[in-house]
Amino acid sequence: DAEGRLVASSQAPPLEPGPTERQSVQAQRMATEDQARLSAPLLDQATQRWGIQLTRRLTAPDGRFLGVLAATLDTDRVGESLVAVDLQQWTLALYDTGRRLVARTPSRQPGLGEAVGNPSTDPILQAWIQRGKTRFRSPGLGERSPQLWALQPVEGLPLVAAAGFSEARALAQWRSDLRINLAVAALLVAGCAVVLVLHRRSVDAHRQLHAREAYFRTLFDASPEAIAVVEAGPGESRVVDVNLRYREMFHIPEAPDPLLPWERAPQKQPDGSHSAEKGRRLCRMSQAGELQRLPWQCQREDGSRFDAEFTMFSFRHGSRDLLIAVIRDLTELRDMEEK
Repeated sequence: DAEGRLVASSQAPPLEPGPTERQSVQAQRMATEDQARLSAPLLDQATQRWGIQLTRRLTAPDGRFLGVLAATLDTDRVGESLVAVDLQQWTLALYDTGRRLVARTPSRQPGLGEAVGNPSTDPILQAWIQRGKTRFRSPGLGERSPQLWALQPVEGLPLVAAAGFSEARALAQWRSDLRINLAVAALLVAGCAVVLVLHRRSVDAHRQLHAREAYFRTLFDASPEAIAVVEAGPGESRVVDVNLRYREMFHIPEAPDPLLPWERAPQKQPDGSHSAEKGRRLCRMSQAGELQRLPWQCQREDGSRFDAEFTMFSFRHGSRDLLIAVIRDLTELRDMEEK
């Protein structure tokens, strides 16, 4: 009632109001509007279980303060209500704006963090309070391993919801796919080199070679990286062959002869060097037997540009000096790294 005395209770036997209930009555007495208020976590005297108390002001038709309706929510039940996702991957918790733990699922591991009802000293929550930061990559909030955390105020209540996802689990599939893709790409590039080796060694077996060429041409065109075979002459170099990915990457029609990779580049590279001169220098260094791998900016037929990784190595075929140029578009990789 208005004096803080117990009028009715769902507990049996009912307990007289404690300090928390009396504070709630006083706070609602001083309130100027009818608004639900949430207490700090408290220990129930009857059940010896932690809970949070929700109070609502009772007002007479003439505006007089009649008392308070108080409901105590068991924090274990609140924690169970958070279970909407796979708990082997997610950690979910509720804190009040005083950084006190209200509920958590799964339960805190022994020796990590504070108990329900006690103020948290975790730097993640401190950073959220001080700087309003709502996303983190860090151990904490009762977890030893790095988590991807998100914090969000609960609208209309003095609570903060925290959700953590295991970083190792989040990246496991991505890392596995990346290893597979790199292995496949390496095998396909190696297969393309084998095509040239077999062609040189199988002049006397033309029919058999023709069938093998068709097979390795499939591998050549199936490579996820753009590949150009360049003949390096004493004067100017020229493109001998390119795979389908090369034509797709640079938007080249099927009919026209492809240009050299450094002719499909802006006039200058990001480091300030002239593309054509840098390409000729790469040819000379590759012919000397040095594997070249460096960043390169390419340009498509429509003038659009993209960043790539350029790899070149030399190959002797009969009386000809050939160079194999492998161009890897870094756009998807960088988008993946950003995500």
